[in-house]
Amino acid sequence: MNAQHVGLFGALGSYLHKFGNFTGRSSRSEYWWMIIWDVFFVLALGFVENLTHTNIEHDQLFATLTSGSILAILFEVIYIAYEFGNFSLTVRRFRDAGVNAYLSILTLLPLSHFLWYSELNFGYYANAAVSVVVVAVSFYMLYVALKPSKE
Repeated sequence: MNAQHVGLFGALGSYLHKFGNFTGRSSRSEYWWMIIWDVFFVLALGFVENLTHTNIEHDQLFATLTSGSILAILFEVIYIAYEFGNFSLTVRRFRDAGVNAYLSILTLLPLSHFLWYSELNFGYYANAAVSVVVVAVSFYMLYVALKPSKE
């Protein structure tokens, strides 16, 4: 089976078509083009947040959801939905790279660390240990994302 090469807009179309689909595969090019779209999405979301003067701190999820601001809650829901689609893309990329798709659950660790870090304080050494684990998992994610497709 040959790896499917897609372009910038082909990757976006495939992402939207397969949104939330945890079966199948995602090629390396599809994954990395979606990283480019991810940058566009984050910049656009940040622009709209600044334009509407909505102060959202994604690392303080509970504070945002309980703030009472409809726009802040809407932006968080959009962000979480987008991350759900990214996770399904990551699961498919792991499978395409020949890595057990269940290991993609590890990729949620950096996201959960980012979302809950300011909410939980376990002390300096525990937070440092968690940060080391998050960095290690992030490097593993990069390694898998760079692997060529397996047959």
